[in-house]
Amino acid sequence: MGNYRQIAEEFNNICQSSFEEYTKAERAYKQAEKKNGERYDNDPISQAKAARAKADYLEKQAEFNNARRKLREGKTSEIMALRNRLAKEIADNNLATPEQVDERAITLLQSGILKYDEYAHLLNGYIKEGNTTMARLLRQAIEKQADTEQSAGNPDNARAYRALAYQARQMDDEHLLNTFDSLCEIYERTANNPAMFSYWDKLTAAGFEEF
Repeated sequence: MGNYRQIAEEFNNICQSSFEEYTKAERAYKQAEKKNGERYDNDPISQAKAARAKADYLEKQAEFNNARRKLREGKTSEIMALRNRLAKEIADNNLATPEQVDERAITLLQSGILKYDEYAHLLNGYIKEGNTTMARLLRQAIEKQADTEQSAGNPDNARAYRALAYQARQMDDEHLLNTFDSLCEIYERTANNPAMFSYWDKLTAAGFEEF
């Protein structure tokens, strides 16, 4: 999970830096705008000050507009690059490994005799071992059992099996891509509403905790 956490931290840093850049540019722009709006006398010295204030205002306005554009659009390529890294890390870490195959468990799965508690017992064991290969194989069997229960008119049993399959799915880390996408959505909403900057940590804490 170390590399996952590093990617999440890089994502958070990108977002935080964009908020800070925007806030700094906005503050400078408002100060220049206020200075430019002051009244100046018509003497040469005062007019020179007015010209400098106007030039500074236009410069800070351009910087603010650029910061606003980067906040909403400029970080897209960096964020997508992080997502691609995360997807590759997950794929590499969850390759099926023959050494992890439990032939005796495969025989049980193929026999069709397993009950819910037995599926759960096997899954918990593989989770403790970190055996992602068997967790994936077991998940497939559990999902099929859920479909069987649904077709047999046992929706409560089907839901229980699907919940177990969901637990197995957490082993392959693919859920982290969904979490990353959720964090991206929060960033987009925050970027469109700077008043939300101060709520960023609170809004994203649960998501970052998963990494």
